[in-house]
Amino acid sequence: MTSPTPDLVAVVERVEKLERELRVAKRRNRWLLVAVGLAAVGVALAWTLANTTATAQAQGAKVIRANQFILEDENGETRARLSMEKDGPRLFLFDDARELRAMLGVGKDGPGLTFWDKSGKMRMALDVAQDTSALAFLDENGKSGTTLRVTKEGPELLLWDENGKTRALLKAKKEGPEFGLFDENNKPRIGMTVGKEGPGLSMFDENRKHRIAMTVNKDEPKLVLFDQNNNPRIWLFVDKDVPRLTLLDEKDQPRGEFNVRNAAARLFLADRTGKVIWSQP
Repeated sequence: MTSPTPDLVAVVERVEKLERELRVAKRRNRWLLVAVGLAAVGVALAWTLANTTATAQAQGAKVIRANQFILEDENGETRARLSMEKDGPRLFLFDDARELRAMLGVGKDGPGLTFWDKSGKMRMALDVAQDTSALAFLDENGKSGTTLRVTKEGPELLLWDENGKTRALLKAKKEGPEFGLFDENNKPRIGMTVGKEGPGLSMFDENRKHRIAMTVNKDEPKLVLFDQNNNPRIWLFVDKDVPRLTLLDEKDQPRGEFNVRNAAARLFLADRTGKVIWSQP
């Protein structure tokens, strides 16, 4: 076989070079297409994000500011009103007769909820103050009623008359339960307690003076009668197995005693210094 001529060799080399350049160009075109595609995707994402942000800003949460909102029924009657009062926000609810029936609000002392009946009388109120939470129930006249409340000392139940005077009070304190009855002037007249030493009952006069006291300790039930100056004058008690009746003067000095010990009765009288001046036997 004859060797190719120089011209033919040159032509072949130029063809091979051209093919190599075409292959390189094709690879470059492929990478260029990929880059252009990624750039297009990036532009699309950036446009979408910008458009979404602008739309969100344009369609963001709407804020309405006012001092009062009124809700009306189909007849144009006010059924609810949300307003800002001098001492705080209030929500008022009305019935179909335009009577106020409920109010929810927050004042300087704390939140509160109040209910009225059809005649406009307050019948129930719930409020929370700094140190007290209370629930009150009122009668049909909006006067006498009951209050449940919790204070620093513990829970309480109060009963009050048509004049707003407390007539009965029940407490559950840390030291023990307490119960009190009051007169029409809100003065304590009867008190009952149960403490660490035992139960007790006290009665007071109109001047709040202690007049009668009954206690039951571990070994000694006792009844004490007081004079108008709150001085104990008579003791009736059982000291272990010995019943005693003791009379005292205004200076709390025993002046006479009657007791029964070992089936034997004994009576004695004493002077102001406590010296026995007569006894039997």
